[in-house]
Amino acid sequence: MADFRRWLTVLAVIAVMAFAASAQVGVANGSANSLLACTATAAGTPELRPEGYTELAGDIVISCTGGVDLQIGAAIPTTNIVIYMAPSVPITSRFLSSNGASEALLIIDEAGANITTGATGGFGPQAPQVLCTTGQQQASGGSSCNVIVGKDTSGAYEVAVPGPGNSATTAQNVYQGKIGDFGVNSVTFYNVPVLPPATSGVTRTFRITNVRVPVPGGSLTGTLQAIISTSPNQTLPVAGTAINIGVVGPSMTAAVAQGSAFQQCYPASYARTAQIVFTEGFATGFKTRVVPGGINNGIPGNATGNVTYAAEGTNTIPALQNIPGGLYGGFAANTESGLIFPGLTGTIGGATYTAGLADFGSRLKAVFTNIPRPHHVCLDDLGNPGIGVRNRRHIGSSVRRVGRRRWQRWHCGCKSLCSRRRNRNGGPNL
Repeated sequence: MADFRRWLTVLAVIAVMAFAASAQVGVANGSANSLLACTATAAGTPELRPEGYTELAGDIVISCTGGVDLQIGAAIPTTNIVIYMAPSVPITSRFLSSNGASEALLIIDEAGANITTGATGGFGPQAPQVLCTTGQQQASGGSSCNVIVGKDTSGAYEVAVPGPGNSATTAQNVYQGKIGDFGVNSVTFYNVPVLPPATSGVTRTFRITNVRVPVPGGSLTGTLQAIISTSPNQTLPVAGTAINIGVVGPSMTAAVAQGSAFQQCYPASYARTAQIVFTEGFATGFKTRVVPGGINNGIPGNATGNVTYAAEGTNTIPALQNIPGGLYGGFAANTESGLIFPGLTGTIGGATYTAGLADFGSRLKAVFTNIPRPHHVCLDDLGNPGIGVRNRRHIGSSVRRVGRRRWQRWHCGCKSLCSRRRNRNGGPNL
């Protein structure tokens, strides 16, 4: 857990001249007005699979302290934040429109985390997640997500509230990233508001998540780093030093386990000749689609009442995988999906996609070559030939299933055998 997730409650003596704290994360415990200072760290450094083309990088967290109090009603200064990948590999986060608007997100003050802080009235981590799209960020005449300085319900904390022309009831705190404006290895968040925390004991945070990269065929062979650039820099002073957000792990392996040999084809029976065995390169190499939990997949192992496995669930209605930095009982590293944000979708090629939600759990592929004529290879996708009941494959444990997998067996048989197999059980015929 990052340091900003650890909270220290401090008893403060109320002075006659009370000051207005200006942050939504933390509890005020000191004087206001100092130099604004910001640092960027990695929330985690996950292992990246050498075979993966859309590997999730670790979240980037920018934390700011200090600064000066702003006048109530004043416009909150904004900055553009650009994240570059080093080495220069293209960012493969899903496009949700043709102009580069993507599933990559920037979340202000851990919105939606429901952490208790000093500010009251639904601000900071207690605020609902409200989206500002790339189109709104770059609207003609200025961002349509403009926010101004307000106060929380206690009157002690300065907070962001919607400004003139902003139709939202709560200040936007989730910003969509746009890929490619400064190179294929970059994602940009435009006109992000930066309200200085000012008061000691409180912090302003910006979390960048859902950044994906490819590993095969490129220059990424060791550590993946992120380099942050802001403009204007004085609004969000972050040094351009590189931070580690991923490291390439060991490769998975595949092998053929020999079965019983056979001499000829028997049209009325089947003979297994081998099994294909896939082994993950590290403990979280094979992943489910989403984390287990919620009304549809809340009971591990498909026990009574578990309607949907973590391999087929979406965790969107209700939103069940949208906690910034959420660990979800330790299963966060075991899922192909990132932070799932149901409020941001896009339609590409007639299909609708949700930000952060992967299409599947890990999928494995076997390629057969040099099969001589007139032989055929048949794949048995059922655990028991001739019985139309799916035998789901579990990897590691019942919770860590990968897709709706079945035990795969391949057979050599004559053409009539393959045709009969296909007609009886729908198995593929090569």
